[in-house]
Amino acid sequence: SQPVSEAPSAVTIIDRKMIAASGFRTVPELMRLVPGMYVGFSDANRPVVSLHGSADEYARRMQVLIDGRSAYLPPFGGMHWADLPLLVEDIERIEVVRGPSSASHGSNSFYGVINIISREAADQSGGSLSVTGGAAADTSARFGARSGNFDYRFSLGYRSDTGLDHTSLNDYSRTGLFSFRGAYHPSATD
Repeated sequence: SQPVSEAPSAVTIIDRKMIAASGFRTVPELMRLVPGMYVGFSDANRPVVSLHGSADEYARRMQVLIDGRSAYLPPFGGMHWADLPLLVEDIERIEVVRGPSSASHGSNSFYGVINIISREAADQSGGSLSVTGGAAADTSARFGARSGNFDYRFSLGYRSDTGLDHTSLNDYSRTGLFSFRGAYHPSATD
């Protein structure tokens, strides 16, 4: 714990407990828990996440990292929030650095840095299946195991939302995702 007056930058951490308690379905919705973060939608089905009121659909001035690696998409000139390859259940914590001291993270970090840290593969042993229905439906399946020095997790998900009025507007969304995380733990003889 450190006094805010001595901190070099404003940092918000959304931990696993807060993620579970929020009930949010997507990463952009989780960003609503960060002070100063703007979360909205473009055309009612494409999320927009930005800091300091700069409502840019692709967040060109904000670095987004997944496990410390940039998720920036050069063809879009930014971040496409609807297509993040993560289930909310696979996120351990989200660290958000706001302000100009985030420039130490490299280009595209003028407004801030969002680092999404996924859960270790060893955290899940066995399988799980989750299905919700209604206007906003989610289906996810996860399987994890350990084999000797190697642990792994497969995650498969599908999210759909009918939007506000899909009869007159093209505002529905459907997202499918697959992710794999593996870790090899060498022994002293490796």
